[in-house]
Amino acid sequence: MCRSLWLKAELRVGSTVAFEVLSSETKLMKLKAKITKLDEAAELNWAGGSVIAISGMHYFRIKKLGNNSVRFHHGEVFKGLLLPLLKKMLKNSELLYRNMNRAVKNRVEK
Repeated sequence: MCRSLWLKAELRVGSTVAFEVLSSETKLMKLKAKITKLDEAAELNWAGGSVIAISGMHYFRIKKLGNNSVRFHHGEVFKGLLLPLLKKMLKNSELLYRNMNRAVKNRVEK
């Protein structure tokens, strides 16, 4: 099981996103990234890590569908030489994404 403990950021391009993630296979990880794209009510991206070892680009995208409905896209793209060694840990983070998506859905549908 993987879960996010907290996340803090100022919503502007170039600002730091600081967060902690706890995984069943690793100890507490304190991570930082930079907001790389912010299009209010449409898209938020942040990226972090080492370009050589491993880096990730996390994104949230909202697409208007009409009739007061939207489609929410949430994902992450990883790159780097150490990626093959971390595939199992990253696979476990899928539960974190599902839980986050469910929490976002519940909040916006209130």
